[in-house]
Amino acid sequence: MALNGTAAISQNTLEDYFEDIQQQAVILAQQADETIGFLSFRHNYTIEALPEFSPCNYITTIGVSNSYRGRGAGRLLYDYIIHHLPPELQSRFWVTRTWSGNNSHINILSGYGFDLAKSIDNHRGPGISTLYFAASTE
Repeated sequence: MALNGTAAISQNTLEDYFEDIQQQAVILAQQADETIGFLSFRHNYTIEALPEFSPCNYITTIGVSNSYRGRGAGRLLYDYIIHHLPPELQSRFWVTRTWSGNNSHINILSGYGFDLAKSIDNHRGPGISTLYFAASTE
């Protein structure tokens, strides 16, 4: 299954990246016995770049199988994390990041009340900015 995610891989290897995700809370989207997507997040996390939104639930990665893209799996994952988490995992703020040009993710975020909180120009290469989005649960 091929997954396309929103988190930048800053570790040295994919193994390091997946090991890091295993230390986070992970939500799976499944259809029958097939995993069609996942979302991982850090609970009660402090983001140095956004102290006004800390601590928060920081969504680090969302990935959806190519064959299920554009069919609502990403929205299903966001709906679950925002509206159905157990009380002990809820937070005052939600924060995530993506890159400029990732319009499908940006559209999902705006539909759930996320606003652009910070942009770091050319952070992911020439003409590709890192965009931080945040939402309040209040």
